[in-house]
Amino acid sequence: MEERRCAKCGIELTEENSYERADGISRYCVECEDRIYMEFAESNGYSIALWMACAKFNVRLEPLLIPEDFGTDGFAYRDSRWSWYNEALYDSGKYVKENGELTGFKDGATMLFRIFGKELTEKDFSRYCRVERERMAKLPGTEEQRTKWGTMPIWKGFDVSTQVYDELDRAYEARTSQYKGQTITDQIEMTLRRVCKLALAMDYLQSIGDAHGLDKVQKSIDSIMASEQLRKKDEKPVEALRLDALVDAMEKAGVMEEGKLLNCEQTIQALEKNFICKPKYHGTIDVVDQSIMDMMNSMRANADLFMLNELPEELMVEDTYGEFDGIETDDQRKRRKYAGLMPLRPAEGETKCRPDTQEKASDTQKS
Repeated sequence: MEERRCAKCGIELTEENSYERADGISRYCVECEDRIYMEFAESNGYSIALWMACAKFNVRLEPLLIPEDFGTDGFAYRDSRWSWYNEALYDSGKYVKENGELTGFKDGATMLFRIFGKELTEKDFSRYCRVERERMAKLPGTEEQRTKWGTMPIWKGFDVSTQVYDELDRAYEARTSQYKGQTITDQIEMTLRRVCKLALAMDYLQSIGDAHGLDKVQKSIDSIMASEQLRKKDEKPVEALRLDALVDAMEKAGVMEEGKLLNCEQTIQALEKNFICKPKYHGTIDVVDQSIMDMMNSMRANADLFMLNELPEELMVEDTYGEFDGIETDDQRKRRKYAGLMPLRPAEGETKCRPDTQEKASDTQKS
């Protein structure tokens, strides 16, 4: 690990004698930073020196951390004033952002004239701190509540107040209680907070009798929850189980007769007959053979080969699962003739399907 030394006194820098800053490790040890601050203070005064030190060392300036009284108990009479300020900043929670990153000078108060006034005196700095405290005390809610919920009105004519912030906190706790044991991501948290504000707006609209606005807000909440997959969209209620309806459905499926279950062998036969061997295509297998032969002849014509008069045995389709009709109907016969498909192996009689398929169909009818 590369050795780091203080840029002012040359002492080796460690975690115990140096500060960690937003832009990296400080180039100075804690004692040298205190001495640099005192050098600023001797020329410019303690309050302005604090602003200058924050700018030099990339530290956030929070004037409200400074005691109002600059007297005996005030900032100006403390030992190691710069170290005291860094500790106060850390204890206040302003040293670190919510995402874990360290704050820097740009995250605090930076406008010099706004802080100190045109004359840049300690008196102006004290006045600024006092005015800021009074302004913050008049704001509704706490700083944490204002950060999480914002300061914008909940609805037109419905401004935020301390009571409103407290109600939003309670509503959020109630909604997050159903996610115990689950990880609430930033996206889910943002969505739930938005829903809480809309739900509070619904209470307001109900109190003023705005039924139309109430309905619109309710639809917005449902849409938000559905889009974020925080509820099951279009969930169908569970219907009560009716035994008579179940028995009727099983009888129609062929696995029950007169309200009684079939034995194992009969059930297997019923399942095979009603669900496996049931024809699935409206047409005979002879039509499939004719289609295959037409495709073969098209390829052979492109290759300047002679045409086939009948389909080779190895290319014929075997109807293993009985998915085709065994006997050609009149309507199927008309459609086949219209399409120009002639039977490859016409059987005796009126049937125009393949002999093996006709035999299977006959066996099925007999059984």
